[in-house]
Amino acid sequence: MIEYQVHQSELIEELALVDLKPLMTWVAEDYQVSGRLSIAVLSDPEIREINNRYLGHDYETDCISFDLSDQEDL
Repeated sequence: MIEYQVHQSELIEELALVDLKPLMTWVAEDYQVSGRLSIAVLSDPEIREINNRYLGHDYETDCISFDLSDQEDL
């Protein structure tokens, strides 16, 4: 069973969650994910800051993924 969680930045246009559910379902099935699948939809400056902070890349990117499966607080 998958729990879906979507965070959307206040700095971008609002998206309908129904538009993301088919994608999230496909990803969960394709990668055999169980538990929680979280997506954050961010502005370019926000994704650049995350990319720089966690990966040391000072540029925008379309997607960043983090495997949190070994985290105890999930």
